[in-house]
Amino acid sequence: MGRGKPNHPYQTFLIMSNTPAFFAKLRIVGNNSQNENAPDQNVIIDFTCEEGRKAAKWILQAVDNAEIDGTTVRVYRSRKDYDEIAGFSLWGGLWGNSGKIQPMPHKEASERTVNVQANQPELPDDLPF
Repeated sequence: MGRGKPNHPYQTFLIMSNTPAFFAKLRIVGNNSQNENAPDQNVIIDFTCEEGRKAAKWILQAVDNAEIDGTTVRVYRSRKDYDEIAGFSLWGGLWGNSGKIQPMPHKEASERTVNVQANQPELPDDLPF
């Protein structure tokens, strides 16, 4: 894939197969609120209108997949008290105070593994409850 050389068909496929479903910039900023319940930091996710439409479509498909596949997320009431309810996770990357959310497109139903629980480690020690 050097300069001036045409792309090999397999190289083009590899590039296309690694194209994210959408892209969103993520920023972490300090919170200046004096409210005692205010978080230490705020999370800001920036979407262009086009990427927002892609994200909305991706999220709706993730909801459908979670209901069909039976995936769950934990909803905590306290450190050791939680419920597993139908849902999905959205992961991103953070470098310092900025990062990105850039998930891959969903797989077709025929390519997904059904009823496989996500690997959910124990809670970190610094949760506020």
